[in-house]
Amino acid sequence: MVLTVDGPCGRATRLDIPDRPDAAQTTDWWLITAPGYHTIWSQYGLLCVRLDDDVPGFPQATHELLVLTLDPTLGVHTPDSVIAGGLRYLSQPNIVEQYTAGDNEMRELCEVAVHAVVHGQLNPETANDPSRIRGQWHEALRRALAGIRPFATQEPTRG
Repeated sequence: MVLTVDGPCGRATRLDIPDRPDAAQTTDWWLITAPGYHTIWSQYGLLCVRLDDDVPGFPQATHELLVLTLDPTLGVHTPDSVIAGGLRYLSQPNIVEQYTAGDNEMRELCEVAVHAVVHGQLNPETANDPSRIRGQWHEALRRALAGIRPFATQEPTRG
């Protein structure tokens, strides 16, 4: 389902997931155009993928959310070009977070994240202060996912 979210800091478009093997584990992906976060590039991909049970290092995570800087040397990325050619991005992901959640919860979490980016509440660009920015994403998404989940399915707090 194509959905576009506009805000004072940019625009994000949810892309249809193509029916091809390299996208089989994708649960959600967005093209974000946000010119104010970096002087050289302005486009990012936000996506969520399912993690297979046999992925080493993530024994309890079911999904991974990533924010990637799209390669600016390829020109302006459009929804059609991304769907046709995939996300061609710079070498290091900006944000990588793992979760144990359902597909619908993760789609909703991705939508919350893109709203935060286009409204200037979360910075997709980690070049200037990676630890601080990644920490902000971690905390904001943790709180958002807790708000998305029905009360009965939330993990108990330990005090």
